[in-house]
Parts: sequence; structure tokens; C-alpha cells
Amino acid sequence: MNLNKHYIRTNNDNNITRGFSDAFEQPQGGDICINEQGGRHFELFGEINPPLRDENGIPMYKWNGKNAVKRTAEEIQTDIDALP
Repeated sequence: MNLNKHYIRTNNDNNITRGFSDAFEQPQGGDICINEQGGRHFELFGEINPPLRDENGIPMYKWNGKNAVKRTAEEIQTDIDALP
């Protein structure tokens, strides 16, 4: 069985902007490995290739330094309010 590593990429606010497996893409400096024994496709919270942004392009998850977690409604609303 081939195992793949799953990675996330974050922005300056630690919001998750990209998720991928090394089956399709190689990590860049700063990418965070969240699973060293994953399947071929990126998975987060049991969902394969989940959307990481909402319909406004706002990140729905963040990295808390140890785990990926859902952003609060207030955090997301702050980003929505800042849209032009």
C-alpha cells in the first residue's frame, strides 16, 4: 500500500489556503504536514478534497499551531466585512 503525506498551506493569519497530498504536488517551504500516512487524495476532517474556502473566497479553516480547526463565525464575518 502506498501512503502519501498530506499538507496544508497557510497565509500570514494562519488561515488554511491550500490542501494537497504529495501524490500530486510537492510541498514548498512553510507547508505543514498534517498526515504522514494518508491516501492518494488530500483529506481533512474525514472529507476527501474538501472546499477550504466559502463562496466569498474566505478561508473556513485555520492552523492553531498543532491542528487544523474550523474558524469561528466571527472570524469569517470579519473577513467578509473587510471585502471591498
